[in-house]
Amino acid sequence: MTKSRRNAALSLFLLLLFLCLPSGCRAAELSEVRTELTDGYRIDMMDEAGNLAFSDDKGYASLVRTGDTERYYDEHGQPVAAKNGYYGRRIERLETLEDGSYRQRITYLDAQDQPVLNGYGYAGTLQTIAGGHCVQELYYDTVGEPIALYLNHYGYSRVFNEAGQVVSITYLGADGQPAPTNRRYTTVKREYDEDGNVSVEWYFDAEGNPTTSTHGEYGLKKEYDQERKVTRQAYLRLDGTEFFVATAFLAQHMGLCILVALVLSIAAFLLPRKLRWVLLAGYTLFILYMTLLTRETGNGTVSLELFRSYRRILSSPDTAVQIYENIILFIPFAAILYAIHPSRRVILASVLFSMLIEGAQWIWGMGWCEVDDVISNGLGGAIGCLAGWIMVKVSGKKEKRKLPRPHPERDSDGCGL
Repeated sequence: MTKSRRNAALSLFLLLLFLCLPSGCRAAELSEVRTELTDGYRIDMMDEAGNLAFSDDKGYASLVRTGDTERYYDEHGQPVAAKNGYYGRRIERLETLEDGSYRQRITYLDAQDQPVLNGYGYAGTLQTIAGGHCVQELYYDTVGEPIALYLNHYGYSRVFNEAGQVVSITYLGADGQPAPTNRRYTTVKREYDEDGNVSVEWYFDAEGNPTTSTHGEYGLKKEYDQERKVTRQAYLRLDGTEFFVATAFLAQHMGLCILVALVLSIAAFLLPRKLRWVLLAGYTLFILYMTLLTRETGNGTVSLELFRSYRRILSSPDTAVQIYENIILFIPFAAILYAIHPSRRVILASVLFSMLIEGAQWIWGMGWCEVDDVISNGLGGAIGCLAGWIMVKVSGKKEKRKLPRPHPERDSDGCGL
């Protein structure tokens, strides 16, 4: 390997590592100071020196509740959008039912106190509160119409045990009745370990029969560390035995996905041209396996709303992981393709390939067909193309077609000596 190629490989490694690793910052540790007001209260976030400070995790420095409305402000007293994109919310108690439960409506507000979609994708909720718990919640848009969220559900109802733990969640349709989600199940029933962590989830249809989810599993088993963070997830058959799911394994090992993407992207420029075609064919089959062959056919769902998943990236860790997966999946594909044919058309090829996959998912009803998936795959293709371009520039040369060697008995103009 030449020195220029080694430098190119190192540059590509550092670039992809920088682009692929998720970024984030820890919220400041602040104390809350509550002040009672005539018609409400005020909560200020204070630092150790006693100064008003902005809380990164909450998205504001002060919360002011007056009447049935709460609003958020920064450390300078200016209105600010909280973590999930709204400037305040209105909480209205509607009615008390015969069993002592009551209903309330929560409306999320913009800077002009008008309904606005929050980071979870809805502008208002209608809740039923019983025993201090929200036992039912329905979602609405800015004009008060039912709206579906990420599971294609319009609301849910919950059952609690004596310890206050949610033991059953049933997802609801636009009419408020139980309805299947885009993950096929209607109801999730939970079991807990001795530390109060959800140890097992089982899936059921609207009639209460066991059913499978997106990977063919009837349930999901979870294990935790001492800090109550999930360290392992296992997919379960109906009899409770575990089985291996490749896509789930990769989702739980993002670091491994990034490492594989780096290795394949670099290898594409170090292999002979013929082996690059072999590598491209193998990786293309891998993408098809991950996106199509591991999923069962059923009733697929289509979402043509742009950036729907990106708006939930901060509020839904699962959505953030899915976006990273879709980006990383297409980085090696584009890098390998660029190594074979250096051109910006590699990005277009990535987008077209992604559209074919999404179209197949829609035709055969495989999970959720989203425009956002094409955007994420295209972004991965752009990163792979950029990485390939840098590799070529650093190495200082492009692939050239081999020309026939001149005949030893002829001069440069093709005439005999």
